[in-house]
Amino acid sequence: MPFERKKTAQPVPLRDITISLVGGSGSGKTSFFKGIIQSLLGDGRKLPDDKKIDLLPVKLYRGIETDTGEIQENAISEVDESTIDTQDVNGAISQLMMSFSGAEMPNAGMPSRENQSMDEFDIESIESEDERLAEATRLADAINKAFEINDKSGFRGSTATTRFVCLKFHVRLNGESKCTLTITDYAGELIDNASITSKSGVNTLSKYLNQSDAAIILASARSLSENLHENYNSENSMFKTLLTKEAVSADNINSIFKILTKKHFTMLVAITQKDSPQVDERLSRNQFQRAQLELKETIFTPAFDAAKYRNWSSGIVPVTVIGTKSNGEPNVDENNKLLPGAEIRQENTDTAVLFCLYNAVMGHVESIQEEILPLKKKFFIFKSAEEREQLRILEGQAESLQQLRRAMAGDTSLFDAVGQRCFALEVTDEIQDIKVKESAGTVC
Repeated sequence: MPFERKKTAQPVPLRDITISLVGGSGSGKTSFFKGIIQSLLGDGRKLPDDKKIDLLPVKLYRGIETDTGEIQENAISEVDESTIDTQDVNGAISQLMMSFSGAEMPNAGMPSRENQSMDEFDIESIESEDERLAEATRLADAINKAFEINDKSGFRGSTATTRFVCLKFHVRLNGESKCTLTITDYAGELIDNASITSKSGVNTLSKYLNQSDAAIILASARSLSENLHENYNSENSMFKTLLTKEAVSADNINSIFKILTKKHFTMLVAITQKDSPQVDERLSRNQFQRAQLELKETIFTPAFDAAKYRNWSSGIVPVTVIGTKSNGEPNVDENNKLLPGAEIRQENTDTAVLFCLYNAVMGHVESIQEEILPLKKKFFIFKSAEEREQLRILEGQAESLQQLRRAMAGDTSLFDAVGQRCFALEVTDEIQDIKVKESAGTVC
């Protein structure tokens, strides 16, 4: 019998997790995406025991509506995922995305960006002996252009035919990839046009969201402030309900979430622009405590009812991408334009993403456990080669996700900023299994 060399086990493919950003025009989705990039690339989020979670972008693409009405995914830029864990590639993305300070890229032959606008900079002029570095630099430049915050607070280019923009990351724990995360920014007009009278818009977005693990609903604190009652007390609502719902596209958003059929899902409302000078002090009082309660019980009630009925994880969190200066002074003027000497300091955008990621990880681990159970029941000699390989992959993915979950669970203050929160899944400590809570809608 000829000697056969034992095959080397292939690396376990990463589990895919998806988060969708949902909000009407002007809700601040593009700015929010920029905040995610600012906070979770590079230095990432520090956790106890010298652990760190960070995101490394690998692909940027858009969904374009064709003449036939179909959505076609168009890749804008991407890197070879097999090479992304090098320091050079991470450095290229971090420097381009985080600073644009004029510092030259190491080994990239990249000219200074000082006093040079994005439009004036020719990314193709990069000359590098390491093609991986040039590839990553082009991706970083494409990301910056796609999510550049302009005067209209929208995408850099026209969004008339753009239905969504997706950015795929590797989620890394201390530099080791544990899963992939795709965050999708849906065009505000999709929400604006989705209503009970326009069922096609509702159905289209519901179909997209049913393919996601989580959704972040964005509601602008400036829009909320414009629709407060002049006088309110404990007995009446602080919001002018109909006007507020219209301002944040609540009816359309509620319509979408009412018909979702997803089993494991997380729904998080993010109150954006929380530090803007235009935000009414009565709204922001006590960390938006009352506003959070009324958003849950008045404005987005059908969505939260759906979350409770279907046993989803949920919550509300105030966020800001711009923040305030270290002395407490605003970074923007009365027209919400950046002031000279602004100190950009995002707050809670990372928490919002990690809250969704944590719950999605829990859902995936439970799904993996359900897939593994019938495979484990078979004796080894009765398992086919395909079943043994599937079991190896599932167990590897489960362990990677559990490592990520344990690291986040080690930071007891990680989700303190999230109000009205509910975790639909919990961990059985003895065996580290993920289980559904007996009663839905439990406030943790």
